[in-house]
Amino acid sequence: MTNSLASAPPGWYPDPSGQAPQRWWSGTQWTPHVNSGVPSELGVLVPISGWATRSLVWGIVAVVIPLAALPGILALVFGVLGMSAEKRNRDAGMLSKLGRARAGTILGAVSLGFAALVIVLAIVYSR
Repeated sequence: MTNSLASAPPGWYPDPSGQAPQRWWSGTQWTPHVNSGVPSELGVLVPISGWATRSLVWGIVAVVIPLAALPGILALVFGVLGMSAEKRNRDAGMLSKLGRARAGTILGAVSLGFAALVIVLAIVYSR
């Protein structure tokens, strides 16, 4: 990649390598941050990141079916991955779905906590 934007301000520009529609120019060099998203109603490219949405969906499933541990675990795993990806997106100037990732993580943790409480109570009262 060339530094043909030496005097350009930081921002999203067409990716000179052609690997993505846009790449972030830091003001001095090209960064590894690419935006392969889709245009939003604001006219800003929104990254296609499914981690945050997956976390929220699995968190809702975990709350609806609280004794099944798998949805809660998936919500936590996708939430951690989603928060990491969405923080990078936010730091790169893109719109972020960080709230979805946080909500999914919280719902997954609440569901797992409830399942653990039910198991403990079942053991205590079965004696």
